Amino acid sequence: MAGSGVREHRAAENILRSLAQILRSRVRDPRLRGITLTSARISTDLYWVDIHFAADPGGVAPAEALRSLERSRGFLRSELAKTWGGMRVPDLRFHLDESWDEARRIDELLRQGGGSDSSDADAGRSE
Repeated sequence: MAGSGVREHRAAENILRSLAQILRSRVRDPRLRGITLTSARISTDLYWVDIHFAADPGGVAPAEALRSLERSRGFLRSELAKTWGGMRVPDLRFHLDESWDEARRIDELLRQGGGSDSSDADAGRSE
């Protein structure tokens, strides 16, 4: 989080939870059905929030999901305003969370070559 305070952490978590609910229940764009919100980082003045997301494999391309989120920004902010009770809603900035893709790639590599790596390591120890 940009701000290390409890207030910033709580606000970021609330925004993340609320946005996930809005995406699940009120957004009709099918390109946004296959995304997972992974984290939120809010400024200390609560004027912006970075929302990180991951696109589900086999679903919409991450770049297309990002464009759809950008196009839906106004709608998402107005829906957030309804749940924030009159407080100023931060500007939403969306970013692809590439760590999920990297974790999937590593997992796949481990599944494909998991046995050969361990036997090579064992062979090196016995010499």
